[in-house]
Amino acid sequence: MSQIDTGPHTPAPSPLMISTVRPSAGGHFAEAYVSGGGNHATTLHLQWKVAGVDAEFGHDTLVVLAGQSVATGAGAGVIVTFRTKAQNSQGVTYSAEKTGTAL
Repeated sequence: MSQIDTGPHTPAPSPLMISTVRPSAGGHFAEAYVSGGGNHATTLHLQWKVAGVDAEFGHDTLVVLAGQSVATGAGAGVIVTFRTKAQNSQGVTYSAEKTGTAL
């Protein structure tokens, strides 16, 4: 039996805000999240787009709430924009965008 209530009275999920985006060598970025976000979400994804390459958020991975690192493929000096996507049967909620510059 699922612990997540997905009945018709479940509200749309709250956004999971990104607290920090830290770049490291090779286009990698470490993300940390604000605790308490993403309530009622059945799925949480981290999405990103690379400036000059992606017009939309075409990359994503499942969120690791304890924090995570992703390889974006961005070259040194390139800006990468991140957001989270919280989703359930009632809808989708995106966080505010946060940017970082690749090392």
